Amino acid sequence: MFRRAGFFHFVANLNDPLGVLGTALSAEDVMDALIVLPEAFNLGRPYGTAQDEPCACEHDWLVAKLQELARDLRITFIAGLLEPVAAGERPRSAAYLIDGDSCRTICHKATSDGTGHYKPVIDGCDIENPMEYGKACIMAVICKDIAEHRCDELTAKTEASPLEQRFICIPAAMSSSAWLYGSNLGEHINFGPPSKRRNTRIILANSLPTGPCSFITDTNWDVVALVSKQRRHQNRLILMEV
Repeated sequence: MFRRAGFFHFVANLNDPLGVLGTALSAEDVMDALIVLPEAFNLGRPYGTAQDEPCACEHDWLVAKLQELARDLRITFIAGLLEPVAAGERPRSAAYLIDGDSCRTICHKATSDGTGHYKPVIDGCDIENPMEYGKACIMAVICKDIAEHRCDELTAKTEASPLEQRFICIPAAMSSSAWLYGSNLGEHINFGPPSKRRNTRIILANSLPTGPCSFITDTNWDVVALVSKQRRHQNRLILMEV
């Protein structure tokens, strides 16, 4: 069972995701925390640029390093990563659950955002979504996929879970604030149909400072913690008790 949950808002020093994350983790009480990392965390440059260049951080190496952090600090990541591919091919954009012992694929991104960074997975994009993990039910949806109708079905499954904790995790490189909210504390998140069971939190981790501020909601889907508009151009790790 998680004691704390939150996000890493990652918008600066993008060429060193592991080093920047490690510094942020060292300054917080992270034991038994669930931490959402942004979409394409291994890209190594601003999202939407240099589409033909490979990721700066090799996928398997970064996964192994995240597992080391998870094991040493007793934390769990929901990470958005671009998967490795053969030369000339586009990778898939995936969301993983990474802990000290495993790396499990939750889903792949199904829609195109026009950047060319990845190849959409139209059929079979949900691998283990939502995922049961200990006493938690964890759903993941990557950035633009929040507009897909499949999210309604995934959310219903998540809210119906008998497990003690339920999370909707959104790894994102999101430029449009209009999809979700105006980046204000206390604001209600515009995510699919209204929450019926009021037992699930939403966490978004963004890597584009021009888009919505990364946030955490309560179980009513009202924002209870976020990166302020004044600090959206700075990296921030924010966790809260759950």
